[in-house]
Amino acid sequence: MLKGIIFDFDGVLIDTEMPRYLAWKSVFEGCGASFSMEQWQLGVGTGPTAFDPAALLLEITKGEAIIATTQAHADQLALDLVKKQPLLPGVEEFIYKAAQAGVKLAVASSSSREWVVGNLERIGLYSVMEAVCTAEDVELVKPDPGLYQLALQCLGLTANDCVAFEDSANGILAATRAGIKCVAIPNPMTANMDFSHADGIVKSFHEINLEDLL
Repeated sequence: MLKGIIFDFDGVLIDTEMPRYLAWKSVFEGCGASFSMEQWQLGVGTGPTAFDPAALLLEITKGEAIIATTQAHADQLALDLVKKQPLLPGVEEFIYKAAQAGVKLAVASSSSREWVVGNLERIGLYSVMEAVCTAEDVELVKPDPGLYQLALQCLGLTANDCVAFEDSANGILAATRAGIKCVAIPNPMTANMDFSHADGIVKSFHEINLEDLL
């Protein structure tokens, strides 16, 4: 019987991937440089160790870009865009149905705690999550299984008790390496990724029947 659901945040609950890409694209263009979607995809579902746009811009500008300032500017631009984004289709109904059914809910994200918690509070979903695990909580982010293992620990559940929802290849690998069945929900940013490790693929939460999962 399903006892817990663990969600990735970016691109699963709300589309933050495209706004974050567009924010960095704007920052690069402001420095006279180009920035492709393919470059941004290198870091989707993982952390800056895989791809750090601020470090790339520093290299392109030969040290003229200031990483801290650049990062803060990109984060603010992204947040301004994300605030205009609705929850992804079916998310709110699915989450509240699961909570009412007594299923424990958690978020496991490679993003920062400030970003994830701040946005969860803004969209009204923080209070229904029993655990929120972010980059600051583990040594290695996805595709390492550490975030999912920590989420299981926080929920007091085993991998067999849970299902995960992810939008990226890195996220799916993290969940499956933790022994958790994972459903992929691709979005425009991740649609061309390898989802062969997923246990299922759906277009949105509208396609998921909670009763069947239970």
